[in-house]
Amino acid sequence: MGAGAAAVAAGIICCASPAQAQIGLLAVDANTRVRSVSFVFADDGPHSLRFAADDLRERIATRAPGTVRRLLLAVGIGDARRYVFDPVELQRDVVRLRNLYSGEGYLRVGVDYAESSYDPAANAIAVRFRIRQGPAIIIQDVGFRADRGYLATVLDPETRERWIRFRDRTSFRTGDRFTAFD
Repeated sequence: MGAGAAAVAAGIICCASPAQAQIGLLAVDANTRVRSVSFVFADDGPHSLRFAADDLRERIATRAPGTVRRLLLAVGIGDARRYVFDPVELQRDVVRLRNLYSGEGYLRVGVDYAESSYDPAANAIAVRFRIRQGPAIIIQDVGFRADRGYLATVLDPETRERWIRFRDRTSFRTGDRFTAFD
């Protein structure tokens, strides 16, 4: 681990908890492993979106071995390099999670890992992402306008019928959460 990565790791460990930070500053190195990855959600409202933890894990690069794999690694079976802690990748994971929620209509989403903890005896970190999605962007009105008013009112009758059928098949409706869509 280079000096820059070590500095980022030191900053991450400082956020974990004051009692463990002093030990972690000196102990985090290229052999530090990820013990676990978990998620905690700070929002719960009418438009809350809670992805399953497994779905979120698929979106990030930071990996932790499951119970069976951890036992196999303990006896030397398997590739432990897959579970090396990378503080720069952890920062990228924060951005990946923010982007995921932004695409689902949460523009003020907050993602951090302040509740993560480092175990110096095992040289392992337990990463815990905290997700605060904030308020959702809600569709207030759906209208397609032309220069002289709503588009449906200025089209010829045949085109208007096709347009209305297309418009009614769109995936968004008033009162829905505004999301990225195809």
